[in-house]
Amino acid sequence: MHDNPFEDLIGDRSHRFLGDPHSVPNRPRWLVEPPDPSGNEYMFVDDLRTHSLPYGRGLDGGFDLRIDTDDHRVKEMIINAMPAPLYRHDDLSDAFRDYIEMALTLLSRGNLYLEIEYYRESDELSSRPVAFRLEALSPELVQTKFGKTFYWQPPSDQNVESEHWTRELLDPARLITVSLPRDLRRTMDRALKIIQIADQDLDVMQRFTLGKQGWGSGFDLQEYQRRSRNIVLRETREIGWPGRGLLTEGLLDPMKAWRAIQFAQLVARMRDIAQDGLQAAIARAGDEIGFEATMSLSGVLTQTDLDRLQNELGSGVIPMAELLNPSFHRT
Repeated sequence: MHDNPFEDLIGDRSHRFLGDPHSVPNRPRWLVEPPDPSGNEYMFVDDLRTHSLPYGRGLDGGFDLRIDTDDHRVKEMIINAMPAPLYRHDDLSDAFRDYIEMALTLLSRGNLYLEIEYYRESDELSSRPVAFRLEALSPELVQTKFGKTFYWQPPSDQNVESEHWTRELLDPARLITVSLPRDLRRTMDRALKIIQIADQDLDVMQRFTLGKQGWGSGFDLQEYQRRSRNIVLRETREIGWPGRGLLTEGLLDPMKAWRAIQFAQLVARMRDIAQDGLQAAIARAGDEIGFEATMSLSGVLTQTDLDRLQNELGSGVIPMAELLNPSFHRT
């Protein structure tokens, strides 16, 4: 069990609802429960998360994250402040990995909303905060209208049917909205749509083949799967996702290497966006509390590394076996 770092401090707002909003009665009509990702869609999002940071062994986290500050207490404050979907961490690398994996999962489908809560030693709002915490809000409960951002809260007593959801205006000074650039958002949405459609079609074809209508019909499911994979392969060219080898089966090694690099570039770009959002939240909290701290990440593939790998692929100066696994080129 981890000690509560905010136990003797007083927060300045009530905690948000972070559970499953679709299990709460009397939810708003616009709150439609999205289908759980499955098949290739699940694998794609899972690969985004697990490829975002390398894994180490033993005490080695696989990467190095430093907080540049003159005050050693600030590092501990930031570790305690990191969004924790499951539990709080004592180690900076573990907390950062947990945040990045959560952030990339949310960014693959929409925006990431980070809200800052400040803690004081007394209940006087005029006193200066001494700590902060970041909360990742449930994106389906965030609503933007006329330039203002609201957060929907379920009733405090969910067993009373007469109780209704309420909408609370979020303080823009405490809210960090992390979004993908338009070009990347379009690319991501298109890729996910193609993958979802292919998964749905394949499910229908499998049921048809194994059902009464398809039995003995001569329908070639394997040929259909091959053609479906080729469509997904072509339409996901910009993101380079290899489908864990299923999509790239039969491709020549140079194309496999090219797609591996493309996917690594996508992951690195999204990881940088998530890290910038976290840095922006820390900087804003630092202005309020009175500290300066900058995160520096190393031991990971950067855009510069991946551009170099692409050039080496084109020039043929590196053995193909190494190019097929860009993680060996971390600097």
